[in-house]
Amino acid sequence: MIKKKNRAFTLIEVLVAVTIIAVLTAIGVVSYVSANRNARDSKRLSDVEQIRAALEMYRADQGEYPASITFGGSLVSGSNTYMSPIPNDPRPSAGGEYSYTPGDENYTLTIYSEKTSTNRCFGPLGEKGC
Repeated sequence: MIKKKNRAFTLIEVLVAVTIIAVLTAIGVVSYVSANRNARDSKRLSDVEQIRAALEMYRADQGEYPASITFGGSLVSGSNTYMSPIPNDPRPSAGGEYSYTPGDENYTLTIYSEKTSTNRCFGPLGEKGC
């Protein structure tokens, strides 16, 4: 009589395979979240540069910076549209929205950086301390 061999995976082999798949999945998820965070921070920096350019054009035409701006709205004076729409934070729930604080000869744009978990402030000459 010929003995038939069972061809199946042992419990140890199955557990090792499941563990390897779980580790690879965790690494993939962490990388994906990190890439999204970096992409949103890059978008924020791009938005700041566009807003700064619009504010400088406004100042060149009007002689002063606007008293306020509405994120999601437009930066308009008379028949001139300097920016429409003014961008909003790509993920406001992450820690804050963009903010604009006018001054006599200056202004401050504040954004939240997810990568460093801090606010970053910008003015007419670039980044400055908050």
